Amino acid sequence: SEDVLVGLDLPGRISARNVCPGRIEAIEEAPDHRLVQVAVGEDRLAARLTESAVRDLALEPCLDLNLIINSQALRRIR
Repeated sequence: SEDVLVGLDLPGRISARNVCPGRIEAIEEAPDHRLVQVAVGEDRLAARLTESAVRDLALEPCLDLNLIINSQALRRIR
């Protein structure tokens, strides 16, 4: 989750090749971060964000967004 960026708009010209549209399913609170759970097709991915990032982007469940993912950081959790 540390190598996942969240964007409300599609990114411009960047080197990342893994840009996935998704929808927020839940935002879990922890003492020092927020874990944003995102549905991407039939999969569910998570992004660890600061509280201020969640607040500044006005993230909330059911909001559509884009995930920019470092593919080397992906792990399947069953």
